[in-house]
Amino acid sequence: MIFVLTAGGCGSIGSPAASSQESTADSTAPSVQTAETDGFEESEADISSTEGIPDSSQDVLPTEHISDPAGGALPGETGENGGDAAVPEAPQTSAPGKKETQAGPLQTAAQEKTEAESAAEHMTMAAAEENQIHVTFSVDCKTAVEKGSRIAQAAAPDGVMYSPAVMKLEKGATVYDALMNSGLVVKADSSPFGVYVSSIQSLREKDPDCGGKSGWLFIVNGVVSGTSCSNYVLKDGDTVQWRYTCDMGKDLQ
Repeated sequence: MIFVLTAGGCGSIGSPAASSQESTADSTAPSVQTAETDGFEESEADISSTEGIPDSSQDVLPTEHISDPAGGALPGETGENGGDAAVPEAPQTSAPGKKETQAGPLQTAAQEKTEAESAAEHMTMAAAEENQIHVTFSVDCKTAVEKGSRIAQAAAPDGVMYSPAVMKLEKGATVYDALMNSGLVVKADSSPFGVYVSSIQSLREKDPDCGGKSGWLFIVNGVVSGTSCSNYVLKDGDTVQWRYTCDMGKDLQ
C-alpha cells in the first residue's frame, strides 16, 4: 500500500475504498497526487522513499548540554545572558608556607642602611688589612734552662716562653714593637742608640747561673742583627726570634 500526502492529510492508493472515494468526491476537494514545497514538486515516489530513515537531527545534542569534564564551558558555549560563557581561570597560588609580601619604604630604607654599613665595614677592614703586616714571632730560653738557671726553669720549664705564632702588626712596626705586643713582661733601657732589652719574664742579662756573657738577642729571618730592636723595622712575612744566650750567641744553633 502506498501513502501519499494530500492537502488535508494522507490517504492510501490501491484499496477499493480509496477508488470509491475518488469517483464520488466532490469537485471542490480534488485529491492531490503531488506536494508543492517552495516552488518544487516531490513525486509520491520520492516522498515514500524517505519513510523509515531516521532523522539524524534527533541524535545531535544541543551545545548547551555539553560541558568540559573539568567543569568549564567549551568554546562557543553560550552563557545565561547570551554570548560566549567565560572560562574560569585557575586561582593563582603561592608556594606552600610562603607568604608574598611587598617591602615598604621603612623596610627598604633599613635594608639599604644595613647594606651600606656592611659595605663600609668591609672597606674599613680592607683598609686596615692594607696597613698591617704579618710576622712569625717566638721567644725561647732553652740555653738558660740547660745551664740550670733557676729563673729560666721557673719561667719556662721547657725553655719556650712564646711558641712560634703569626702576629699581626701595623706597618712600620719594629722588633721591639713585636716583643711588647707579645704580652710578656719586658724590662728595657733606652739609650742614644735605641732601646736595649735587659730582661724578659724576669730572666735578665748576666744571670748568676749563666755567667757574664749571657743576655738577650734577637734574630730576624735567621740572621742576628747588631741594630737596636727599636730601630729594626719589620716587613710582612718576617720571622722574629728572641733568644737567650749564655755565650754571646755562640751557643745558639
